Amino acid sequence: MENTIFVRNLTFFGIHGKEAVQRNQKREFHIEATVWIKSIEAAVKSDRLRDAFDYKHIIEAATAVIEGESKNLIESILTEIAERILAHPQAEKVKLTLWKRELLGSAESGITIVRSKSTL
Repeated sequence: MENTIFVRNLTFFGIHGKEAVQRNQKREFHIEATVWIKSIEAAVKSDRLRDAFDYKHIIEAATAVIEGESKNLIESILTEIAERILAHPQAEKVKLTLWKRELLGSAESGITIVRSKSTL
């Protein structure tokens, strides 16, 4: 049986990109995350958050990376977020999608990655 927790429509502001024009001001980045959890049994029995995978762990990981040190590639951003999430003992696998509005026009671009503890 699979158990997942997800967070959608997270918005963060950070300075990332290879080009100088991308680094002159904070830009909006959006994240969706799904995390596969080892087990929910302890949380179900206790009905206590300390026995569950708290979705705030996802938000904290994304905040630290996107609002932190500038990176050239969104692939690097997502990989670091995935590593932080997978450091939690309950997390087994993570699927992350990041998208941003392009500087010209109204287009959005992004990437989705899937990582598991076995691939790190």
